[in-house]
Amino acid sequence: HLDNPEDIFIWESYLSKNPLEGKTVEEAKLFVLGLNKMLKATEREDGLKRFTTALADKKFRDSKDRELNVAYKSSEVVIGSQNPKYRWYVAAAAMVGIMMTVWFAIDTSDKQLIAKENSGEVTNTVLTENSITKTSTGERKTVFLPDGTKVTMNVKTTLTVDSSFGMNVRLVKLDGEAFFDVQHDTRSPFIVQLKDFKVKVLGTMFNVRSYSGDKNSETALVKGKVEIEKNISHEKLFLKPYEKVILPNTPVVASAAQGENHAKNEVLTAFDVKPLTISNDGNSISETGWMQNRLEINDETFLELQNKLERWYGVRIRFDDEEVKQYKFTATFENENIDQALKAMQLSYQFNYTKKDNQIMIVK
Repeated sequence: HLDNPEDIFIWESYLSKNPLEGKTVEEAKLFVLGLNKMLKATEREDGLKRFTTALADKKFRDSKDRELNVAYKSSEVVIGSQNPKYRWYVAAAAMVGIMMTVWFAIDTSDKQLIAKENSGEVTNTVLTENSITKTSTGERKTVFLPDGTKVTMNVKTTLTVDSSFGMNVRLVKLDGEAFFDVQHDTRSPFIVQLKDFKVKVLGTMFNVRSYSGDKNSETALVKGKVEIEKNISHEKLFLKPYEKVILPNTPVVASAAQGENHAKNEVLTAFDVKPLTISNDGNSISETGWMQNRLEINDETFLELQNKLERWYGVRIRFDDEEVKQYKFTATFENENIDQALKAMQLSYQFNYTKKDNQIMIVK
């Protein structure tokens, strides 16, 4: 458990003795963190019940295994043993079991949700071909595409379903941020078309952020495999689970000559691949924090935060000092309003601001 000092010590000791296992442990950690906040408490408890039942029914323990005492508390697993070596075996087994039940819970809950949608028990929108849906400032919503793919849209996002969706490919266009849980279909690849690149998948779970006006766009993969292809150079990259790719957005071009320069720059711009980021609370991943109404800020300058804060709080922010633009912040906001957020940020740097209606001026 991430908050248990004893567990932290055990895992750190294990990694110090087995450094080659670092990547595997980190992937397992990100796997659980990425899904922890996406499941309802009842789903986690149900998954753990199924897991404990499966362990009780499975006859794989030998005489040494009988020394182990496995106790489960609510949504965490506490494992005790007189022999540290066997404790590790059970810890690994428990981790695999929980991961399996987590995926089962997600798959089951989503199928039940789609079934309810078809029966009219819930109000999530089912989109049709050649349709457009948008979210406004402060609005987030979940929609289903014609194939059953589930899309959760963040604030100020536009999603367009292509008129030929489902014929040869399942094409959608995105301006904004959305989390996709794609229905698997080998006959019809799923493509998210963005301003500077596209994301191609068969069936997977991933987050895409590509707002017009932002410096960068980002695709974060939770499950499956995605192909990223640049629109101009057609350079490709395959992402693995727990990875994200960051690409700079090209500005709007005003002439053909500028367009040629941007094309050359795109070829020279390398894919920036990074691991997913563990959130500040240590219990999830930052890339999908917005789905739990969390504004995650990770070592970002005030200038980089400008568009994010404007979309999140429905305000307009301006700076009256160049130095203030470069102040860097790391924070998580959930229920705070813009005034509370700015006051918390003032604890890190000395700056002032004035606010009139939804207009905010940041000064030193």
